[in-house]
Amino acid sequence: MVDLQVGILTKGKFGMGDLTKNFSKWEFECPCCGRAEIDMDLVNTLQMIRSLYKNPLVISSGFRCEAHNRRVGGKETSAHLKGKAVDIACGNSRSRFLILNYALGFGINRVGISGNFIHLDLDDELPGNVIWTY
Repeated sequence: MVDLQVGILTKGKFGMGDLTKNFSKWEFECPCCGRAEIDMDLVNTLQMIRSLYKNPLVISSGFRCEAHNRRVGGKETSAHLKGKAVDIACGNSRSRFLILNYALGFGINRVGISGNFIHLDLDDELPGNVIWTY
């Protein structure tokens, strides 16, 4: 059984702006405007994945404002716009397998797989139990 409280810490515990033991707010910021309106359920789930994975999870895309989402070709309904999605840099099959395995185990049921990242999201307003490729 997995302890769902592993690594979940209150904001500020590790310094100004830190969200959990391994994730800081700046990692989720939109690159064009700096907003980081990220869902803490997602961050806490990422922390649980990170605790089992025992390696850094590099967030290549977190929160996106509408302008940035358009610029990168994101869908108008993208969960990134709500702070409910992240893309995690991932370049090899073993890492991809482990991250995906942990994510599914923690209830993430919207996954996109690319050659160099994995999209994970918790947007319950979009269809669930889906895995897509880029």
